Amino acid sequence: MTIANYHVERQELARLATAGAPTAIYLKGDEDYGKSFVVAWLEQEVAAKARVVVVDLAPPQRSMTPDLVMRVVAQELGWEHFQSFRAEAERLAPRRQATVENVTVNGSFNTITASAGSTIEDQLALAIELTGPFLECLKVATKAHAAVTLCLDGYDRDARLIGGWLELSLLPGLGRQPIANILISGRCAAPPELFGRHPAPHALELAGVHDVQEWIRVAGVLKRRLPGADPAQAEQRLAGIIDFARGEPGSIMTYLQNLPKAPS
Repeated sequence: MTIANYHVERQELARLATAGAPTAIYLKGDEDYGKSFVVAWLEQEVAAKARVVVVDLAPPQRSMTPDLVMRVVAQELGWEHFQSFRAEAERLAPRRQATVENVTVNGSFNTITASAGSTIEDQLALAIELTGPFLECLKVATKAHAAVTLCLDGYDRDARLIGGWLELSLLPGLGRQPIANILISGRCAAPPELFGRHPAPHALELAGVHDVQEWIRVAGVLKRRLPGADPAQAEQRLAGIIDFARGEPGSIMTYLQNLPKAPS
């Protein structure tokens, strides 16, 4: 995987993901600063030594709930280990009907959203009740691996349901039972109300890649030709692009990918 710099942060993540003492890790980075790339790199890098299960908290056109997060983890690690969790989830699953009244629809491709009467508090209470059975099954599932890291990518402080579940249930549960690491990535600073719930918290930040030599290396890997009359001018121009982008990897990578291919 082509990735620029973040050597210190990547080495620390790899160390924590393969260590025998489970921890809670928060990875901060603004939009396009490479959080998801680093998470994907970690998943590949430690594959021979540990298992990293990545759950996208902000998938397009879908709202993630704690129940869905736990189900994704169960699917990735094997439902055969999570049968008691599944049975409990089915037992507790609320049966609801939604009624839509007095609606007039004009045109095509309209979407009607109806409330089924479930509040965030109701969903949070259900998630908390399911966390115990989930962790018991997770304990069994992780025995097949030297170490397991649950990675929740795309945390948003405004996501009250996920945040409440993490603070009140999942993080305290993982703190009491050293079953697995948890890595949470997001744009906001590490929320103290979350990481005060785990006995072994670590915080890392991706602050951009400003080293021009790193991006020259990436351009070489991508086989792109940097503009400039000579290498010195090419380096100077690239340094200007990096400075303009404030080291933001997403923008710089897009710039490099749109350059002409280097001659063979």
